[in-house]
Amino acid sequence: MDILQFKSELNFDFADDKELLAKLEETYSCYGYKPTIRIDGDIIHIHIDSHILDATQSVFDKACGLCNKGEYAKAIPLFEDVVKTCPLHVDAYRSMAQAYMMLGDLENAVDNNIEALRIDAANLWALVLMGNIMTRKNDTETAMIYYNKVLKYHPDDFMALNNVGAALLEQEKYDKAIEVFEKCLKIEKSYMNSYYGMALAYYHTNKCKEALDIALEGISQSIDRKENPQVREELLKLTITCAKNVVDDTNYMHLVARVKNELAQEFGADIRIENDNTLNLSALLQYARAHHRDYHLIKYNESKQYNEHHMLHELMHLRMNLEASREGTNKLLGYNETCKKKFISRYSKYFSNLSAKFSKEKVGGFIESMFRGISLQLMNCPLDLLVEDLIFDNYPEARPLQLLSLFEQEQENIKAIESGMKNPGMFPNQILRISKIMNIVTSLHLKELFGLNFLNYYKPTKQDLKDAEDLYEEYKAYRADYKPGEEYDLVMYFIEQLDCEEFFEIFDEVEANPFNEEELIGKSDLTESEKMEVTRDFNEEHKDGANETETFMMTMYMLGAMEYFEKKSPDVIKRIALEIAMLGCGGISPKQNSGYKVASIPEKDFGGYQLLAYYYVSWAIAIPEKLDALQLPFKTAYETALQMYNAKKNKS
Repeated sequence: MDILQFKSELNFDFADDKELLAKLEETYSCYGYKPTIRIDGDIIHIHIDSHILDATQSVFDKACGLCNKGEYAKAIPLFEDVVKTCPLHVDAYRSMAQAYMMLGDLENAVDNNIEALRIDAANLWALVLMGNIMTRKNDTETAMIYYNKVLKYHPDDFMALNNVGAALLEQEKYDKAIEVFEKCLKIEKSYMNSYYGMALAYYHTNKCKEALDIALEGISQSIDRKENPQVREELLKLTITCAKNVVDDTNYMHLVARVKNELAQEFGADIRIENDNTLNLSALLQYARAHHRDYHLIKYNESKQYNEHHMLHELMHLRMNLEASREGTNKLLGYNETCKKKFISRYSKYFSNLSAKFSKEKVGGFIESMFRGISLQLMNCPLDLLVEDLIFDNYPEARPLQLLSLFEQEQENIKAIESGMKNPGMFPNQILRISKIMNIVTSLHLKELFGLNFLNYYKPTKQDLKDAEDLYEEYKAYRADYKPGEEYDLVMYFIEQLDCEEFFEIFDEVEANPFNEEELIGKSDLTESEKMEVTRDFNEEHKDGANETETFMMTMYMLGAMEYFEKKSPDVIKRIALEIAMLGCGGISPKQNSGYKVASIPEKDFGGYQLLAYYYVSWAIAIPEKLDALQLPFKTAYETALQMYNAKKNKS
């Protein structure tokens, strides 16, 4: 056993080192065995043969075992036996002091710990314990004397320093505690206890943002240690508490408005946000094209928790869509009745069993719900990974909100999988496994973003985890050099790997038409007779060729449209034609000088006449067989513009 002492700390007098050596040999001799002593300035090195201690080790170990069980009163007599046999047993005195402290007998705790420090004045845990005892005695001044000795004698022992930090925390000396915890983490950055202590200190000083940052760093950087297995759980609880405090003190609607305006300005898109308390979801994006509008709409339910995060989520979906449309790489992914029939066919045995138990209507509703649910999960999972990365990377101020929202989603996903596993036969096994793998992929992403690891809660098999990790690695490969539109290739990769490609259809946006031309032409909230009356009145007011000024103006606008379209592909022109038709569903007023926006022509601000000119020309080029169905009275202007365009082209 090796002991350190300091001349300046000895409680007896001596004339010189020779006299000191004699007194130390007398003090530390045990049953005829003399110690080896070396004096080096103020530091005294003492070595005692350990075989004396070996004789008492079994008794000491038994006493420590009783302490671990909380049986401190039974342990104390055993510690006393140890120190009778070996009066220099520092750990026995210190452990006995610890036992007395746990029993509330602070005086005996002090006396025994003083004996430990008399033997070894620099004993790390005896110094820490004395500080703790004095803290319990409300003698914080004396406690700090011992804690400062720990800092002086053991500046590199992170566990000892952490104990000092914890004591300072208990004394509500939060700034001092933070300094100590910082020292701990400089020595050992994986020590979770120090992250927890520092985060708690910040929390108690109402610095919840700083506390949250430290807690998240601790979750991702630290490792679990067997000496304190509950720390990670406590750190997670503190993380969620701090995040809630930050979110409660922040108005995220300002950020939502800012992001909306950024997208509107960058893409020339009309984006609207409105509250809808009847909405079952927190937020929902309605693309302009799919809903026959000239604007994109985000609905949200203000009564739902974390709806601001869901609005940001939908805005990022819109950003990806607009970027891909601008590059001409956007695609549409969906399903139809043929896809659903293939789904029913694959699980026909399962659905047949249901038919024997439930009515045709209930089975039909269950099939629809299951097909739609698994389809949406498969389509959204890869896209949502990209979306959440966009939020995390570009809007760090939203991270506390994002954390809480994703944490809530994770809990719901875990409950859904647990429910499926507890009720075998509720879903086909393959459907449950596909859903489970998708949720594990999402969980891997949460772990990467915030360090929160809930993978074990899904009880994955080795194959489940491997399949999910393979999908996530593929996602990371796409993310590394992502280009607009590639997200749909990623979706199809996920779908193919899970053997579900027959349930979906994917096609280029320019080839896609979720509604036919006839529907666009006649789309209106008016009845057929009302539509005929409106068309008749419009054509009466704007008779073809009757107004020379109007005809000339339309001719020039149409000539400009022809020149604009000459470098565009037929597919792009058709897409523009259908987009303008959507605007036409709401009516196009020739008297309006500006304010009309076409998503595929973001650089232009259209007035009514100019938009009608582009409307007519785009259909004449891309969908000529349906041009007359538009019933627009501009044939004369178009023919004149076409002559001028051809003449100009022949000259060049």
